[in-house]
Amino acid sequence: MAWWTVLAAPFTAVVDAIAFPFKEGAKRKTIAAQGDIEIRKINAQALVEAAKNGQKIEADWDKRAQEQMKNSWKDELLMLIFIAPFVGCFIPSAQPYVERGFKFLDQNTPTWYVVILLGIVAATFGLRWLIAPIVGKMMKK
Repeated sequence: MAWWTVLAAPFTAVVDAIAFPFKEGAKRKTIAAQGDIEIRKINAQALVEAAKNGQKIEADWDKRAQEQMKNSWKDELLMLIFIAPFVGCFIPSAQPYVERGFKFLDQNTPTWYVVILLGIVAATFGLRWLIAPIVGKMMKK
């Protein structure tokens, strides 16, 4: 055994004793960082699953609404209400009434009423996916 090995042994022991907590601290930080990464991955996966489930629920809702339309008279009534002004545009004697009606609605209909009407139409015809962005924009105004 070399003489410097014998002299270096106490010095090495002191350095190792001082360095040990720092090495262990670094290991703990690495383990904590890895744990944080795993938690973020799990949270991201949970968000993706929640989004998928939400889309499935909305699609199921719309599908059920369309299935219920088969035996409902309200769908025909709503169609008549929405088609009547369109047909009135092609009847010369009805045109002034259609025009005045649309002007009146445009100037006097409150936003909350339009939102409710859009909601009824969307739910009845299974078109919530189409109406939702429009309602969102209206509500921001």
